[in-house]
Amino acid sequence: MRNGDVTNPSAMQAYSLASSMQAVAQFYAHPQRGAGIDLYWVRTPFSMPTVPYDYDDGEHVANLYRHTGTIEYVPTATSPSNLTVNGGSVWIWRDEKLRREDLVIYRTYFSLGGNTNARPQETSILIKHNRNDSELKDFVKVIYPSRTGKRLRNSVTGNSYCRMEPDGHAQALFNASPIIFQGAHVDVMNISEENYVQVGTHYPPSGFMDVIRYSIGHELFHVIGGRHQNPDPPGTGSLIQPFLPLDQITVSPSELLQINLKERISVIP
Repeated sequence: MRNGDVTNPSAMQAYSLASSMQAVAQFYAHPQRGAGIDLYWVRTPFSMPTVPYDYDDGEHVANLYRHTGTIEYVPTATSPSNLTVNGGSVWIWRDEKLRREDLVIYRTYFSLGGNTNARPQETSILIKHNRNDSELKDFVKVIYPSRTGKRLRNSVTGNSYCRMEPDGHAQALFNASPIIFQGAHVDVMNISEENYVQVGTHYPPSGFMDVIRYSIGHELFHVIGGRHQNPDPPGTGSLIQPFLPLDQITVSPSELLQINLKERISVIP
């Protein structure tokens, strides 16, 4: 996926998935601060199907799952800034315009439809299409798209595409059912374009790499069993406290008890 008009090129120049994964692996294996886990990873290409569509208003999109062009950051109460990326690309995980226009078609491409046993109804098509379970069924699944976002019904500028709100750039679907939707994603370029949830307040290269490594370590913790119910005091440094660089974190006793490698999330039995 092309970088497009990256608004924080200094951070992206510093980015390396290989070095990030190595840092996370060293943290997990650390005898004092880590979890005593040897972490191995396999990198496979990211892909999505191409689904062209014509909306009722005459707009044609070459692919429901991808937009290339103007990307708008949605202002929120915690992040009121506006930011626009020109000529960038974003993977679409939810299409609000299609949902309002044709719920049946929307469910076909973006949710589990009428399956009452499925949860959540808004699932990760991105994860489903990038699991590679034929070869890697024993691996937990984490994907690293550059950007993910939502297609909105309307926008202030008239452009109907935007990045998702700045609070979901690293997430794990650890309760999703069926299991094909379980896994995690870390949106590297979305993260580079803001300082935590302050849109447009860019990370310096070193701070950006700290956040990326923490995000990967945090989401991996979720898919091997960990949750957010950490009783340890805030500020002690852990995988599920607010962000700290990995070299300032120690896996706590309560977190160690949550890890379940035999039943790790997103692994096909």
